[in-house]
Amino acid sequence: MRLLNDRQTGGIGPDHPFVQKVCEITREITGKKVIPTGNMDGYSSLGNAYWTSQAGVAAIMYGGGAFSRAHSVDEYITVDELVETAKVFAGLVIEFCV
Repeated sequence: MRLLNDRQTGGIGPDHPFVQKVCEITREITGKKVIPTGNMDGYSSLGNAYWTSQAGVAAIMYGGGAFSRAHSVDEYITVDELVETAKVFAGLVIEFCV
């Protein structure tokens, strides 16, 4: 066995203002309460959060669908989950870029 990736996923803690803003916008758009864990134990993917956090830019990992289905053989999200996630991303763009 050869280790190809020993980097942590990076990112920021659940109390960071950016994380709190994402939770707020998600709740406003979806009506769902998001509970950030700040814990990526068992997550073997090297996400962009690692690279951006190395550059001092706040980063999180967020996406639609059930985490239990992510990166599995039959990975999928439903159309409703996709639409909901797109709405949250649009809300974030409006909040931070407009």
